[in-house]
Amino acid sequence: MEYLLTFSETEFDGGSYERWCPNEIVDFWSIPYEERVIIQAPLGLSFGDMGKIYFFICKKCDSKKVKTIFQCS
Repeated sequence: MEYLLTFSETEFDGGSYERWCPNEIVDFWSIPYEERVIIQAPLGLSFGDMGKIYFFICKKCDSKKVKTIFQCS
């Protein structure tokens, strides 16, 4: 199976915000919580606590071509 894509409820987390937070936001943690949530999770998705769904595809399989793995922090 090959990795296809990931659905994540947030754009970045506390460990990766320096790499993924927009450059215009200098000090993300000083922004009020309500504004941070809009920046961090603009789609408003919820997959548990910082959850992710990984999708894999098998190009050779006749059935069950897609597999998903759910991960919740």
